[in-house]
Amino acid sequence: MSGSGELLFEQPSKDTLRVILSGSWKLGQSLPSTNDVRQQVESAGGIRQITFNAEKLGDWDTGLLTFLRKLWKLCSSSNITLDSSGLPDGARQILELAAAVPEKKDARKADGRVTFLTHLGGQT
Repeated sequence: MSGSGELLFEQPSKDTLRVILSGSWKLGQSLPSTNDVRQQVESAGGIRQITFNAEKLGDWDTGLLTFLRKLWKLCSSSNITLDSSGLPDGARQILELAAAVPEKKDARKADGRVTFLTHLGGQT
């Protein structure tokens, strides 16, 4: 599938927002932001769960994973359940692994700088 990554939204029930992923989601491309999802959640009101439809998703790499990680953080802070079952298996497994491992709070050096590995992990 060609074209940059795109988001569409459906609301199958009053409290559920379905995010439809399509196109190519690769680093270096112009990709949608989690702000698009935040705006949709706010305008719908009462959203308690976000699901995915990735049937039209093309090639993806860490561009998609970065978006999903940010969305997971947004959902966690907003008390919204993120149902990853509609994602490709690889993306779902990586997202679940990232959610299962708590962020290390002391990963910064004493002078406040971030180590290379911490920076790399945060980017993925």
